[in-house]
Amino acid sequence: MRDPVLEVEEIHGLINHLVITLKDLKTLQMAISTLMVDMSAIRQTVLTTPATKSRYKKHLAESIKKARPLVNQAMRSYDNLIQNVDEHVQPEKRASVGGATTIH
Repeated sequence: MRDPVLEVEEIHGLINHLVITLKDLKTLQMAISTLMVDMSAIRQTVLTTPATKSRYKKHLAESIKKARPLVNQAMRSYDNLIQNVDEHVQPEKRASVGGATTIH
């Protein structure tokens, strides 16, 4: 029979890995979103007129303005998911302190 304390520790370890993975995924999402916005501005600049620094900046600002709500929603979703997982872990960590082991 498996030791329940070890099982709880394994679960905590897996959940902690899940939180770390979600944070990494969030970071990658932000990087991808930034790249997509930049590429959009470059395409608008190159395809519509000769590239100038001021026109690029204008297109970049417009692209960021369009993408910002979507990126913000994605970031809030990641934050909520991370918080939900983390809140689930916290009661278990408190319950397992002092030798008593319970899973809520």
